[in-house]
Amino acid sequence: MVNKKKISICFFGITRDLEKTFPSIEKNIIHPAMKYAEVKVFCHFYDLKEIDNVRSQEKQKLVNNNWHLFKANKLVSEVPNLIFKNYSLDNIRKFGDDFNDDYKSIKNLIHQLFSLKKVYEISKGNASDLTIFVRPDLYYWDSFEKYIYDLINSKKDYIAIPNWQLHKGLNDRFAICTSDYASYIYSNRLEEINNCLLYTKRSLNSEFLLLYSVSKSKAKALLLDIKASRVRVNGKIVSESFFMKKSDFIRIYITNQKNIIFRKIIRFINKTFLKKKAYF
Repeated sequence: MVNKKKISICFFGITRDLEKTFPSIEKNIIHPAMKYAEVKVFCHFYDLKEIDNVRSQEKQKLVNNNWHLFKANKLVSEVPNLIFKNYSLDNIRKFGDDFNDDYKSIKNLIHQLFSLKKVYEISKGNASDLTIFVRPDLYYWDSFEKYIYDLINSKKDYIAIPNWQLHKGLNDRFAICTSDYASYIYSNRLEEINNCLLYTKRSLNSEFLLLYSVSKSKAKALLLDIKASRVRVNGKIVSESFFMKKSDFIRIYITNQKNIIFRKIIRFINKTFLKKKAYF
């Protein structure tokens, strides 16, 4: 008898408006996964009473979390800001704040990365063949089925990410990871922040951080032609750009080259002739 494959679907962060987003999650992620494997759902969320975010222009109380919709095998929640009892922003502040909002966006990123790390930890015992990391506040326009089918039997360490909004790094909105090693690299970026800052000598950026983490690992990046839009707490769907530049393809190619000599040559060319810092 052939052992049935296992898939872990890991939700992290904050849920905002699940009445708007969950139908697309169920249709395009959970149901397709159930066709090919035994699926277990894991969640780590922040228990918010309201969302007050100047950058996203959101200020609204949350009435219902509706977390029961996930039918999670394990769900962990906690109040926000607890992480900052033991986590200092001092080193991050040395490199500045691109968002110019007194590090509020940076703190949101730290919360997201902490939640990602935690949901990986609670899912690890499932020993899944495929792990899908999902933000629950996105509306998913396309099905994951093709990529689940293609990747579930992979023996390599792939981190599959969206092929849009790479922002000179790698899009970190959601991912499909083909091994525990790949899942660890994707979900433990919180531990790489200081190393990334020292290497890039620039302010913290989520896309740069993912690029740095994948580049220094043995894992390789794959591209997903799956579109998803952010949904605000009031149910408004954000207009997204799904365009990919030629330079993005080049970046993915270089990221996936693990030969040290090749990397040194690329860095030398960038620094000497292009006068640019190579972020890989």
